[in-house]
Amino acid sequence: MITGDVLVHAVQLAAPSVAYRLERDQATARRTRQNLLADARDRGHLLATVHLNHPFLRP
Repeated sequence: MITGDVLVHAVQLAAPSVAYRLERDQATARRTRQNLLADARDRGHLLATVHLNHPFLRP
């Protein structure tokens, strides 16, 4: 699953409610992160991350 700009900091993997200062709509971004990570966990997806230190991660 490609995360794009949904995850911009590694802390958001552990705490998806943590906002990024430049998010225009932080409430929607938070819900999107939470839903993406829950879906990835439920389906066993590998995350393709753009902004993190490792290009591929398991949620």
